[in-house]
This record gives sequence, structure tokens and C-alpha cells, in this order.
Amino acid sequence: MFSVKGFPVTAVDPSGGTVTGSDPEGILLPDLLRAWRAEAGSRSGRGKPLSQKEIARRAGVSERWYRNPEGGRPVSLAGDVLERLGAALTLGPDERMVLYTRAYGGATPRAPGRGGAGPRRP
Repeated sequence: MFSVKGFPVTAVDPSGGTVTGSDPEGILLPDLLRAWRAEAGSRSGRGKPLSQKEIARRAGVSERWYRNPEGGRPVSLAGDVLERLGAALTLGPDERMVLYTRAYGGATPRAPGRGGAGPRRP
């Protein structure tokens, strides 16, 4: 069992083992998206996760599109989409870095003004 700011996440690493601990290292993007969606619901005072439909609306993507990464299916994750997704999930800077890292398979985004305008595409 893994917790993202108090929300438990059960994650399975690629070798089939369960990931445990307090560090998001090794936690898969779908598990993080579900946990962040639950946390966003809690922060909004709803007491339950925001719906996939609500996150999609906030991020400016279709509900079907949002279901894909949360379900572990591949989607195009351009930098502007990740930025909107981070805002929709009300992620802080550290959580956004984890989002970018997971989305780009471990590659970290380049900071504006340091040789690039944003994250590299895979």
C-alpha cells in the first residue's frame, strides 16, 4: 500500500511485485492519477474523488481521453496537456514533476530559460 498525501494507492511494479513505501518512485502513472483525483476531491470538500468527467472538463480534454492514461493505455502527453492536467488535479510543484517524469518515462522536463521551453516529447 502506498500513500499520496494520505490517500492509499496499491501499485504493482512492472515485475509484478507490490510497491510499498512513502516515495512515489516506482508507482505507475495510472495509480498516481487515481490518487491525485481522490485528493483533488478531498481538497474541494466533496469527501470523494472528483469524477473522471470533471478532471477531463477542467483539463480541456475528452472524458474518453482522460480514461486512457488512468487506465494505463497510451496517449499523447504533450507538455501543454500535462500542464492542464496538473492544474485540473490541483497538483503542487513536486507532484507536477512526478507527473512529467512518469509521463515521459523518467525524462525530466527542461525548465524554461535553461535551454528549452518545456518538456521534451518522447
